[in-house]
Amino acid sequence: MYGRAFRAPNAYESYYADTVLVEPAPVQLKPEQIETHEVVFDQSLHSWLSFTVDGFWNRLTNLIDQLPDPSTGFTYFANVGRNSGRGVEVELEAKRASGLSGRASYTLADATDNLLHSRLANSPLSTAKLNATLPLWHVGFAGAELLYTGAQRSYQDTRVSPWFLANLTMSTRILWHGWQFSASGYNLFDRAWAAPAGLELRQAEVPQDGRTFRVKVTYAWHRERTPRP
Repeated sequence: MYGRAFRAPNAYESYYADTVLVEPAPVQLKPEQIETHEVVFDQSLHSWLSFTVDGFWNRLTNLIDQLPDPSTGFTYFANVGRNSGRGVEVELEAKRASGLSGRASYTLADATDNLLHSRLANSPLSTAKLNATLPLWHVGFAGAELLYTGAQRSYQDTRVSPWFLANLTMSTRILWHGWQFSASGYNLFDRAWAAPAGLELRQAEVPQDGRTFRVKVTYAWHRERTPRP
């Protein structure tokens, strides 16, 4: 599969200016461009089991970024970025008629700054997911999720450690004329983890939540329509 797309510069990037930090772009900005190339192999191993391999290569040009102006000390937007990404994703999915289902996937992706000839910041090389859904008789279901993200490099050129999370949700079907209940636990093992920060922050990474819980109650109200005479 092959595709092309673009993103036009917005009004902020093209025209915004203040007397403190930002000056208008000196030249008219061009749209950002992306070309995508993808090859997918999908194989049914059984009536309830499928296997997929997806290889991809993307090229991005005319990326809009902020640059410093040495003469004024302000920054301005310009088309200076050129990145590329390539990788492969493998997925195994199972779905039984009973409602039992599971999915395991692994992605290996290498994103590169073609101007600096280095891997992009905030871009993990490896990610993995494992999901499973188990019916609970005729009352509801339980869903478990395991997430892994490999080490990353921050914008400050420091290492952001990999993290592993486990989540669990138990939910009922619609009961008692529209009531539905669910309870979820996130980061069940209370692992310390952090996400890489953006350019707008001074710190290299932002600590994320530890073990958290959520209880949800939903009521669906259906008004009965009175038949017209």
